Amino acid sequence: MDSIYRSPAGERALLDYYDQTLARLERAGRQLDSRVVETRQGPTHLLIEGPEDAPPLVLVHGGHGSAVMMAGGSGALISEHRCYYVDVPGDPNRSAARALEKTRADDTIGRWMEDVLDALALERVAMLGVSGGGYMTLRCCATIPARLRRVVLITPEGLVSSGAWTQLTRVAWPLLRYRLAPGEASVRRFMRALCSEGMQIPDDAVLHMGLVFKHVRSMMNLGAHLTAEELRELTAPVMLLAAGRDVLFPGAPMIRRAEQIIPTLAETILEPEANHIHLDFYFGPAMQRVREFLSV
Repeated sequence: MDSIYRSPAGERALLDYYDQTLARLERAGRQLDSRVVETRQGPTHLLIEGPEDAPPLVLVHGGHGSAVMMAGGSGALISEHRCYYVDVPGDPNRSAARALEKTRADDTIGRWMEDVLDALALERVAMLGVSGGGYMTLRCCATIPARLRRVVLITPEGLVSSGAWTQLTRVAWPLLRYRLAPGEASVRRFMRALCSEGMQIPDDAVLHMGLVFKHVRSMMNLGAHLTAEELRELTAPVMLLAAGRDVLFPGAPMIRRAEQIIPTLAETILEPEANHIHLDFYFGPAMQRVREFLSV
């Protein structure tokens, strides 16, 4: 499969931005170790922080994201966990630039994560996945359930999707407007479609998405919804955070379907007024509940 980048220069621009973001975290006092492990899908890069003797927690970012972005939003977890932020292959980060297959019957994602855990000598872990990273986490629930101790899903892909009209008017149209009129204003318009009402969109997030729009070939790579049969062997307790106004994966239907197909669903949080990107999931009371769930 071809690289996700439109050009070598575009790849360089996004990797330079990755390094600049990492440097900002380090200047703020974060101690993040960088490591590359070999997998059957090529090299996978991780950032690692937290006490070495703390329980391991693998964190998987959303689509077009990176480990360094995930680290920036998950600092509340590092005092109690050894955090492994994974750069998912096929996203603009420091792992292989070829996207992972996301088909219903394919175990590629789970076996890739199995390689990562083996390389890190991690037998059993907690896992937290956001959006597209939630899909990756669900695929691990289906493929390597014995390797999971606890699971947190935040507005995950893979359970439900919004209707075609909503996707067209709320997501595809702002993206098309960027293609017609590239620039920061169009990027912000697209991001507002995904963010909770009234949320201040961070400038660094706008800059990152602008680089993605400009230099990355594909913008959508959604996997098929998982089934109860695929998740039948899961024994790890699962916590689900959902957004009532999520334009991609609507929260109330998501929770209803999760109750039908996830045999170990232990706790759900529905923020009725939240959209797909909702900062309170990372910095508000919901994150405290996540910490409590993972500490058991």
